[in-house]
Amino acid sequence: RMDFQICPHFSIAYEFDRTKERTMKKLYTFIDTVHRNGVKEILLVSGGQKRKGLDSVSALRSLSRQKQKVHKVLFAVAFNPYLPLNEMSTERERLQQKLDTGLVSTVYLQFGTDLSRLRTEIERLRSSSRFNHHIKIIGSVFLPSRKFLAQFKFRPWRGVFCSERYLNDLEYAKTFTRKMLRCYEELGIEALVESALRTESEVHALSDLMVTKDEK
Repeated sequence: RMDFQICPHFSIAYEFDRTKERTMKKLYTFIDTVHRNGVKEILLVSGGQKRKGLDSVSALRSLSRQKQKVHKVLFAVAFNPYLPLNEMSTERERLQQKLDTGLVSTVYLQFGTDLSRLRTEIERLRSSSRFNHHIKIIGSVFLPSRKFLAQFKFRPWRGVFCSERYLNDLEYAKTFTRKMLRCYEELGIEALVESALRTESEVHALSDLMVTKDEK
């Protein structure tokens, strides 16, 4: 028997309903629905540009003032440690503002290929006196393939920063993925595989990436 937890997400940009008030009402309804179905956590994201004064930070602040309506549902939020350096101070402060509401249980990391930046940002986050060390950190990882790299190279996701070498060299991408998984383990980050695993060979390929050279 395999135990797993569902973490549905609510994107303010996609769910926005004309006004801040109507959208928050929609969010409360969503919270009620998932709570009745036994879901314990919701991933709340802005989903793009701020909509009429409402984003993930302001939504969480509003929820924190109405805790009786939130029930026992906690929230996951997103953090991108790979943004350009001139944007990181804002990204860090926004994350801390979300954590300060007391409603956040998990931080999901955006994918990227600069592991030194990853280490720096995670160590900075955990060294903060305002950080609750019971909060779980989850990092994205992908199963590299020629098809995936080609698609990602020509249609990159917004906010995802990958090196040219990663995108152009499959063997390097596999080596990098092993390094990323080891880095996650060292930093106490749980890995979330975002690639679809449809075949037995894809499962075996992922298992191979999770094995270190010493274990082979």
